[in-house]
Amino acid sequence: NIHLILVNRKSINMTLSSTAEISSRIDNDLLEVSKRSAREREILDAGRQLLGNEGFAKFSLRRVASDVGVHLRTVQHYFRTKDILVTEVLLDTTIYDRRMFENSVNKNDISAEKRFAVFIDYLLSGFTEKETAGFFLQLWAHSHHHAGAASILEQMHSFHIGEILRFMDAMNLG
Repeated sequence: NIHLILVNRKSINMTLSSTAEISSRIDNDLLEVSKRSAREREILDAGRQLLGNEGFAKFSLRRVASDVGVHLRTVQHYFRTKDILVTEVLLDTTIYDRRMFENSVNKNDISAEKRFAVFIDYLLSGFTEKETAGFFLQLWAHSHHHAGAASILEQMHSFHIGEILRFMDAMNLG
């Protein structure tokens, strides 16, 4: 079991104890309009940029606070610990990635072949963007030492494999 303490959108503590719970959190956040405050968005965005550009070694609540231009206490109000913030950044980025995927690929007016090509282009385009490539490199590295990161990576992998199989079926290749 994964025992992570997370702060949800209402800043109430909750425990994620399984991969299924992380998957549910990703799916539920995909269905709802984000209820995060503007300040939470700023903190998460700064955390994602810091993680993607400089890695876990330089990731700290103090550094994120500095990048946002707020006091450390402000960051701690929303995300009490570094582990909570890192996990929320990972989840938030996964949710954002899935939303962007759905917006770019799931269009009714394009053929299955075109959808597949857009999907592959979408997946590979991240390798050319420094922040995106850096973020996923950090996620992969962190997943070796952090059960929550491993679960999030597993969810992303399963989703992408599922989409590839879905596209193959639509093109009658499966």
